[in-house]
Amino acid sequence: MKNLLLASLALIMLSLFSCEKDEENDEVLLPSNEITAEYYFTGTINSEKLTFQYMKNGYACGASESAGNQGSTYYENQGSKFQKGFGSGQSISFEILKRFPNSPSSEEKDDMFVLGDYEYGSNNSNGKNGAIVTYMDLDGVIWSSEYGPGEQTGSSFKLVEHIPNGDQSYLFARNISKVQFSCKLYNEEGTSINATDCELRGFTVLN
Repeated sequence: MKNLLLASLALIMLSLFSCEKDEENDEVLLPSNEITAEYYFTGTINSEKLTFQYMKNGYACGASESAGNQGSTYYENQGSKFQKGFGSGQSISFEILKRFPNSPSSEEKDDMFVLGDYEYGSNNSNGKNGAIVTYMDLDGVIWSSEYGPGEQTGSSFKLVEHIPNGDQSYLFARNISKVQFSCKLYNEEGTSINATDCELRGFTVLN
């Protein structure tokens, strides 16, 4: 279910990658960690400083959504994702997970985003509402705050900005959000790495 709308997200990003090629020839080279884009991710993952910027070096950003049923409970994930290329490209995303008795309305989806601190959540049947961070490394290994034991003592996640999207270059999302987080990320075998001093500003809440 987590990839329910992956195809839609890929199509949205395809339009962004095609636009980028026309702009790259005129781009002035800047230090790789200097943020000049409105939408970006920056942080340290597994002791490596990373900076991804919208429409630079092959990175795109899009709003993401997945949803489904767990018995009589309906769950909704809304978030933002940066990705380089398609499928196996390096990526980072966050999602806000909330469970509902029925499919949520547009207003209920908007209400999932409240400025302030969030606990970390999980899509598992015995999981809880909250934030989920997922990272795909250059080797295609997926690391997530909800994998393995999901233990997050000392971790933090905070929504610091959530505004209407007035960017005419990306009309698929209703909002722009900025989050700050530090957490443990696990692979499917339960090995962990650290994500520290991270900040992501991107599009959220698909129209």
